Amino acid sequence: MAIAHGQMQESELEAAMVAFNNNEADILLCRTIIESGLDIPRVNTIVIEWLGCFLN
Repeated sequence: MAIAHGQMQESELEAAMVAFNNNEADILLCRTIIESGLDIPRVNTIVIEWLGCFLN
């Protein structure tokens, strides 16, 4: 599992995303960073908890 959030250093965030994209992690746990429009072809599921935070 890779973890990504906006409070991480840029190098840590990049390392987490690269690990996920290179199949080194099967799950990417993140917050609103998903709004940036990541294009990762092997991703087929998104779970959104507390949808209200996206409806501001």
